[in-house]
Amino acid sequence: MFKIILCGVFVTVFVLVRDSVLCCSSQSLNAVNTRRSKRSLHSNPNTLFPDVMLSIAEQNTADICLPKFPCNAFDKYRTIEGLCNNLQVPNWGIPNTAYVRLLPASYADRFSQVRLAQNGNWLPSPRLIHTVLFPETDVFDFKHTLAVMEWGQIIAHDVTFLSVKKGPACCAADGSLIPPRNLPPVCLPIAVPSSDPFYSRFRKTCLDQRRASTSEDFGCRLIPVQQVSGVSHFLDGSVIYSSTKDTSNSLRLFRGGLLKSQITQDGRAFLMNTQRPTQVCNVPNDSEVCYVAGDGRVNQNTEIAVSQVMFMRLHNLLATELSRLNPNWSDEILFQEARRIVIAVLQHVTYNEYLPVLLGPSYVRNNNLVPLRTGSGYANGYNPNMNPSSLSEFVAAAFRSYHSTIQGSISLVSENRTLVNQISLSEWANRPGIIQAPGNFDNFLRGLISQPQHQQDIFFSSEITNFLFRFNGPFGVDLLSMDINRGRDFGIPPYSTMRLLCGLSPVNSFEDLRDVMEDEKIQRLSTIYSSVHDIDYLVGGLLEKRAPGTLTSPSFHCVIAEAFFRYKFADRFYYEFGGHPGAFTLEQLNSIRKFTYSMLLCLASDNLQFAQPSGFHRFDSQSNPLIPCSDITSVFNLRAWAA
Repeated sequence: MFKIILCGVFVTVFVLVRDSVLCCSSQSLNAVNTRRSKRSLHSNPNTLFPDVMLSIAEQNTADICLPKFPCNAFDKYRTIEGLCNNLQVPNWGIPNTAYVRLLPASYADRFSQVRLAQNGNWLPSPRLIHTVLFPETDVFDFKHTLAVMEWGQIIAHDVTFLSVKKGPACCAADGSLIPPRNLPPVCLPIAVPSSDPFYSRFRKTCLDQRRASTSEDFGCRLIPVQQVSGVSHFLDGSVIYSSTKDTSNSLRLFRGGLLKSQITQDGRAFLMNTQRPTQVCNVPNDSEVCYVAGDGRVNQNTEIAVSQVMFMRLHNLLATELSRLNPNWSDEILFQEARRIVIAVLQHVTYNEYLPVLLGPSYVRNNNLVPLRTGSGYANGYNPNMNPSSLSEFVAAAFRSYHSTIQGSISLVSENRTLVNQISLSEWANRPGIIQAPGNFDNFLRGLISQPQHQQDIFFSSEITNFLFRFNGPFGVDLLSMDINRGRDFGIPPYSTMRLLCGLSPVNSFEDLRDVMEDEKIQRLSTIYSSVHDIDYLVGGLLEKRAPGTLTSPSFHCVIAEAFFRYKFADRFYYEFGGHPGAFTLEQLNSIRKFTYSMLLCLASDNLQFAQPSGFHRFDSQSNPLIPCSDITSVFNLRAWAA
């Protein structure tokens, strides 16, 4: 369906890494912008406060870890690893490289020891913080569907992977804390109060957690430590295609540009099975379903497994149609062109449908975070001096706030929108086989665009705070406590400091929090933390009032916007940019701009008949009615790719 222009002559140009580079971007909350008077490092006034931030050289201090590498400036396609996306600093954004800090790390020893309270004591237990401040209650977002939550998980898995240091267990065999003098340095366990409302019944006073891998684990010592991502930092479909050549090649059929798949007896395609399911999934024998994909977290829950299958099916659908239109294309060209379109779809849905929900439609429109309209030509703004790497504050705190939107039960919905079945998240963790049962795949898809997500608020499902990854046991891990603890592991500055980054006023007492918090929440905060300057960033941001028209709060909004600003303007291959060998033609670009999340579901389904045009918003008979899938998919075609 799409048109490709190939160069007849190839010239190899090698570009070496510079010793130092400049970068930066940033956005922040519109309501705060009116109170700003300082200029940022960019001409756009809607940015973070530069006088609070690390200097550009300090943000890019991990560049000393990057070896020099030659690049071919005329390569048309992204590398699997993200190598040479930036021709000046080819290793920016590749796997096993450091996240970027916006603010100085907050460590007790200025190197890696987690920060202490202002009075010199340990900070309060993350589990105690959770049980006092964040109730386990179901509060639904009746405006947005579960698809919003799930798309966020796809993005999180695509741009970051947190590996942990190797070592022994961090809790004693009886579930108690190991004395500090005997605790391995790789450990950061979570103390559970003896009066805990849930874990006390199991006499469990310790939650096991190890520290995240840092650049030091890959041969580069930095002071302070900097954690690393195990996948490429770009929004480049690594969840589908991997960030390593070996894994990527193992997923390919090497025929017709296709990805490997397993075909059920009734002719439906699913991801390939791993060779030893019992070693990867929570299944009783090796004949069970357990998938292999570009990302190893594919089996974590049914929703991410369904999404991975959708992307595999979309790739193969595109490759098949491209082969029909261009019978002379090689397997490699078919694979790369289908991959290029899939990545464009991932980016387009993110910036066109997902970000307006998170950050507000007017904000993304005013700050160049929404795609141009069909027929508007190419976007511009690629900045080769901007580091594309994921932000520590985004990875270890701000984006984790959306764990509150996770539903504890997953709905399977019929074509007439009645509930067929409802399963618990914990019961089916690492057990994806249920999605292959006849009729279930489409039932899960309809559930994604019918079921409301949880509100983005202080309420969390017990399925992720008591039972996550319980694997047939009576209890699991507490995701919220682990998230709070991970922020400390990363050295994320306290909430009072992070407020300044987003233009909120300084605070010196709990009463000063009234600009963004309700009195009842402030009072409970004061019973947990001895000082307002001790509050963890994730905790403070979750307790803030949500910014109107968004799914986030003021001190998260600016960091999330900054991250997506970089994922766009620091990506040379971002789908809307022209002027490089891998740019789409305008006709191709106009076709991609018609793609929607609902179109993805319709194209990749077994036999989905109806969907609402906006899959991230719940069905509404007036503004978002159910319409035939054939109407949704008819606006997209690949004719512009015909040679």
